[in-house]
Amino acid sequence: MSQAATIEIERNDEGCVLEIEHVFKATIEDVYAAWSDPKRLAKWWGPQGMTCPVCDWDPAPGGTWRTCMQSPTGKQYCVGGKFTDVAPPTRLAFTWMWEGEGPNGGVDTHVTIDLQDLDGMTRLKLTHTRLPDEESAKNHSDGWTSSFIDLAEIL
Repeated sequence: MSQAATIEIERNDEGCVLEIEHVFKATIEDVYAAWSDPKRLAKWWGPQGMTCPVCDWDPAPGGTWRTCMQSPTGKQYCVGGKFTDVAPPTRLAFTWMWEGEGPNGGVDTHVTIDLQDLDGMTRLKLTHTRLPDEESAKNHSDGWTSSFIDLAEIL
């Protein structure tokens, strides 16, 4: 279970910044484990209705990651990057680049996950930076928000 998210989108010199805060009814250790264990991550990663058949996830400084989200029709959407900051159980940060030719393909963005203990619950703050425009920020907001519904269900 979780509490509703707050979402903000702002523009700066590097593009758009998306910030989402969400409170999960789970310990900080459980929320961090859901982000750091590839088997757990694959259970909730991607918008609702999608699966995650590819989940290569090495959350160590300089470690790489790649996931593919698959729609019910079988179309895959793959994204990957490199971990830039790993501080269990409070922070994960990584680059984010979509594969392929779509509007965000090849655009290097960055995601930071900050976790805060709230007496047995956890506040998650996601900051996704260097998004090219408001449409991209809105699309990523929709994807993250949908993913967090599935994350709340596995916690």
